[in-house]
Amino acid sequence: MAPQNRDNITFEATADIIKKAPTAEEVLALAPESLEASCKKTRFAARKAKAIREATKILVEKYGGDLPQTMKELTGLPGIGTKSAAFLMMVCWGKVEAAKVDVHVHRICNRLGWVSTTTEEKTRLELESWLPRSHWGVDGLKQFVGFGQEICTAQKPKCSDCAVKERCPSAKLP
Repeated sequence: MAPQNRDNITFEATADIIKKAPTAEEVLALAPESLEASCKKTRFAARKAKAIREATKILVEKYGGDLPQTMKELTGLPGIGTKSAAFLMMVCWGKVEAAKVDVHVHRICNRLGWVSTTTEEKTRLELESWLPRSHWGVDGLKQFVGFGQEICTAQKPKCSDCAVKERCPSAKLP
C-alpha cells in the first residue's frame, strides 16, 4: 500500500482494513467494494485493493496465512516490490536484505553526489555497493524520508534551512 503514498495515508488505509478484516480469511471475505473503499485515499486505490486481495489469497493458500521468508517469494506476491519486500523481511524476520531506498533517499543521494542514478532501484544497487549493510535498514536511511518531505523537497528545496548546505554540491543558496 505504501508506494506512491505518504505514510499517514498508508497507515489510515491499513488501519481501516484491519478494523474491517483482522485476519487474512476475513480480508478474502470482504466485498471488493469494501476493500477498495478502505484504499480510497491512496493512489491507484483499485489496483492496490486488487493486489491486496490476490496477495492475501496466495498467502492463505501457499503459506498458511503467514509471510514467506525470502525476498524472492515476497517479490513474487502481487503488489510487492523490492522496497516493500525488504521492509517486510526486516520487520517480520529481522533480516536486512536490501537498502531501503524510496523517492526521497534517491533524490537526496543524487543531490549530495553520492550516486548518479536515474531510478530508485539503481540508487539502491549503487548504495549497496559501498554503504555498510548496517545502514541499509530503517535506522540507516529513514532520516532521509522526513528530510526529503520537509527540507530537500523535489520542487523548491529549502536549501537555506538545510544543515548540510555547505557540503551539498546541489545547494541553491542566495
